Amino acid sequence: MKKVTYFLILFFYCCAANADQLSDQMNAIKAVQDKNDAEARDLAKVQADYARQQENLRQAEIRNAKIQQEKENKAAAARSKELANKAAAQAKLINDERLKDKARLQAQEDEERELDIELKKAKVQEIKALAAAKAARANELLDAELAEKKAGTDVIQSNADANRNVSEGSKQLQTGVGKGAEAEGSKWFR
Repeated sequence: MKKVTYFLILFFYCCAANADQLSDQMNAIKAVQDKNDAEARDLAKVQADYARQQENLRQAEIRNAKIQQEKENKAAAARSKELANKAAAQAKLINDERLKDKARLQAQEDEERELDIELKKAKVQEIKALAAAKAARANELLDAELAEKKAGTDVIQSNADANRNVSEGSKQLQTGVGKGAEAEGSKWFR
């Protein structure tokens, strides 16, 4: 380190003679260096501005991408909502049709039940009317039944009388034939 210090002292001593010239050169170097520093600052400022502009462009692209993504998401959501609404409308239409069919079927079943009930009521009323008519005409029916039985008895009686008459006629015929034969046999002259 001592050697470096001696060298520098000797160097500055030798250079002192050329100090004016060296001072001018140093000033020129300093001016160039200041100019370079200013240009470097300007360059750094330009680079910083460029970097800011690039960052702003990147941020703008990100915002635009987000906006575009939001638009696409909104469009997709709108399509989904529209499809969901269509599906819901279709399901409602199918459900309404099913309910109409169910109501129609129930109405038809109700009509069939009412017809069945009316038929049963009509049958019951017919039976009641027949029973009432029978009750109202009970005496007539009894008289008719008795007349029918009496007619049957009369037929039987007349058949019996006819059979008796035939038997008696046959008996009388046979008796008459027997008496006639007896009378003929008792005659002396024939």
